[in-house]
Amino acid sequence: MKRIPIRMDDVFQQTLPWILGLVGFLILLLLVTSWLRKRFRDDSSDPEAQADKMLLEYRELQRQGNLTDVEFRSIQERLLKSPPTADTADSDD
Repeated sequence: MKRIPIRMDDVFQQTLPWILGLVGFLILLLLVTSWLRKRFRDDSSDPEAQADKMLLEYRELQRQGNLTDVEFRSIQERLLKSPPTADTADSDD
């Protein structure tokens, strides 16, 4: 049996497109995953957005009859009330 010598240049030329394709696919997969996480992530760091979301949930409870109008208005006032700023909290003069 005669052995055929394997040239590294041939191996490299045959595998390089596959390696580049795999790396490109992985980069694309990371970009899509990052975009999906940003799109569907709950942004709980924004208190105003969180208050709006809670208000919608309470409005749905009111619509279903699980919350009276008075209770809803009370909750709405508390949620929409702006928190004290640092300027007003520090002014004890």
